[in-house]
Amino acid sequence: MWKDAYVESIVSKLSDDEISLTCISELNDVVTKSLKKAERAAYEDQKESFLTNYSKELSKLVRKQEKERNSSSGSSIKTKNITEDCLIKKNFDVLLKNYEKGRILHEKGAIGHVSLMHLTNKKANEIKDSANGWTRMTVTSFAYHNTTTWPGQSDGVQYEPVGYWCGNCEGGAEEVNLLKAVGEYTKFTQCGKNWYEFKWPWERIGENKSINEKAVNFAESRLGVPYIPKGGDWQIPYLDNFVKYKWSDDYSYCSQIVWRSFKDAGGKQYDFEDNLSLPWISPNDIYVNHKTDKITSWKNDKK
Repeated sequence: MWKDAYVESIVSKLSDDEISLTCISELNDVVTKSLKKAERAAYEDQKESFLTNYSKELSKLVRKQEKERNSSSGSSIKTKNITEDCLIKKNFDVLLKNYEKGRILHEKGAIGHVSLMHLTNKKANEIKDSANGWTRMTVTSFAYHNTTTWPGQSDGVQYEPVGYWCGNCEGGAEEVNLLKAVGEYTKFTQCGKNWYEFKWPWERIGENKSINEKAVNFAESRLGVPYIPKGGDWQIPYLDNFVKYKWSDDYSYCSQIVWRSFKDAGGKQYDFEDNLSLPWISPNDIYVNHKTDKITSWKNDKK
């Protein structure tokens, strides 16, 4: 029952999302190839072999997708800037209409990207008339590397410009999902000193402003924590060493920050990994998880 319900929740999100469906299929192929290679290793080395090959296969996929993205836009793999004048008004208006502290922005793609809205809706709308592509409206972890840059960019957990999410510059997201965390009741939920309520396979709690507030507080407490160490001279997100730093307090990546923020705020009821102890948590994991719901989406047409 749990498996059927979980699959059904994923299918409902992907039924009209061909890009994410393709990406998840490709990521599944990465896992399959890594498992097959690990099976050929000595028993005691199978875990290490899987992680090593998983990183290599994932790197190949990300590089392939990055090259295809640059090829389709007619550019080479060079620095792409978030520009001051890049905002697409209609998409920015959609973001403002649905802006709430603790909601999640998800970039579609093989790996993608996620950020947390850290302002209140009132504050976001107060600054809308003076906002531009560089206005910081989300908190995330972002690598200081040579693919996307903006003025004042640092390495690791930082506030991020809205032009990444609603802009027409090449450095930003092409297709965006706006999500809310809805959690789930645990199998047994205490509803009194000695009384427990049984929920199966699950029921969603619904968006909780208190949980959102705590999640943002956790993310902001991590400001300045550096991104995962580079594994080479040229880095795009999630390559090389990411599988070693999922639980790290010394390093970060975007989906790790969002996942840990909600896990810290709401425990396993808001654990987007579902306690599966996977080697990493990806933006797509957060998107397809049944503890998040999609509110809306948009596409940013590039110059």
